[in-house]
Amino acid sequence: MLSLKEIAWTRVSDGAILTAGNRTFTRDPRWQVSKKSANIWVLNLRRAEHQDLGCYLCEINDKHNTAYAVYLKVLHTPVASPYSLQSVILEVCAFKDPAGLAASEKG
Repeated sequence: MLSLKEIAWTRVSDGAILTAGNRTFTRDPRWQVSKKSANIWVLNLRRAEHQDLGCYLCEINDKHNTAYAVYLKVLHTPVASPYSLQSVILEVCAFKDPAGLAASEKG
């Protein structure tokens, strides 16, 4: 069970739980979750591929049971080496009322 104000990420297409709190449940090492600060959770997908395209659900265990649907569209697959730093980053501020979500690309 999630503790107060934890974040869970689910891939909608197959219902796979990617992360909950600071735990990662997928075997795909490109997905990582971390806390940027006490109230900012970060979901990082390194080297997004066309197969990653789709809807992801961010659920925040707060008094509102906040949920955000995020659609990831992969325009091109990077040709760089597997060690490339290119990634998709989704940040969630869970202690804002209501919670907020921001997305960016790095690399």
